[in-house]
Amino acid sequence: MLEIYDEYYPKLYAYVLVRTKQKERAEDIVQQTFVKALQHLHTFKPKRGATIGSWLFTIAKHTMIDEGKKLSRVNLVEDSAMEKLAPLVDGALDILIGQEDKEESNVEIKRMWSVIETLSKEEQEIIQLKYIAGLSYKDISALTGVKPNTLAQLLRRALKKCQKAL
Repeated sequence: MLEIYDEYYPKLYAYVLVRTKQKERAEDIVQQTFVKALQHLHTFKPKRGATIGSWLFTIAKHTMIDEGKKLSRVNLVEDSAMEKLAPLVDGALDILIGQEDKEESNVEIKRMWSVIETLSKEEQEIIQLKYIAGLSYKDISALTGVKPNTLAQLLRRALKKCQKAL
């Protein structure tokens, strides 16, 4: 379980932080996610090609809901939390604004997130799962119930919208 924790903690934390916009809340939810996963590891049975990663993200998503967190109602992310999140959004920022040099500023990252927040909830989640959490289309499909080909189309459209806005 330690290897799974090491591999998925940063991805889960980034995903939950982006959704909740609260550092302490994100830490608590990710901790609860791993506790629940450990308690129910014996019941894990992959369905529709799901992996342990997609299972963990499903637990995290349900934990956020259980915590009464409305995903559409958010507070501002603290600057320190945004700085910690910056390396995780590196690839997404490159794709969204076409930068190849890895010297993005917090202003650019905040600008990117403000653009992403104008997208539909579905588009936001797909971008977060693909570029923040680094999940495969197969895992995202297992988590969202949307077919991989449809995910690819939704993602392309969302990225085009972001590029136009930026």
